[in-house]
Amino acid sequence: MSDKLQAFYQTTAFKPHRKMLEKFIKFDLTEHRIAVDCGCGIGNDTAYLLAQGYRVHAFDNNATAIDSCRDRFSNAAQITLTQQSFEDFDFPDSSLFIAYSSLFFCHPYHFTKTWQRIADSILSGGIFNGDFLGINDSWAGAKNITTLTSDQLQSLFQDFKILSVKERDEIGKCALGEQKHWHSYTIVARKI
Repeated sequence: MSDKLQAFYQTTAFKPHRKMLEKFIKFDLTEHRIAVDCGCGIGNDTAYLLAQGYRVHAFDNNATAIDSCRDRFSNAAQITLTQQSFEDFDFPDSSLFIAYSSLFFCHPYHFTKTWQRIADSILSGGIFNGDFLGINDSWAGAKNITTLTSDQLQSLFQDFKILSVKERDEIGKCALGEQKHWHSYTIVARKI
């Protein structure tokens, strides 16, 4: 594992779940209580979902992240942990799908097909909540990073009702304190 990734996990290890999750979990209109945590890292959001009674399918491509989650959730019966990439993960039917700061690491070549599999896996009335990178981001143009225009995002969500879109287009810091230009969209949408 790279030193940067190790530092990222150490920096985020004691952070709580994302507060927006508390708000958007209430929009799940299904009775299924099945969540997917896409790029789960060390499981801060997964822990919150488990505490809310969700069955959680959490995956990450990084072995250290999954090993940390296995240790952290060793007594949790309602979790399935998988070390896998976006393009290889078998997305289960879900009522809540979260993808914070992860989907843009799906290789552009695989993104469209992966997105379709994600959209198909979300149950009617279920919620998607996640981040996408826009074309002005510092990472745009990197070989393994997917960036999208506003129009491309709209077309992804043709089978959803968009409940919230927050665009960020500014200089800011990464979790490790490095400055970069962020251009991102955080979207909450309900499957029709």
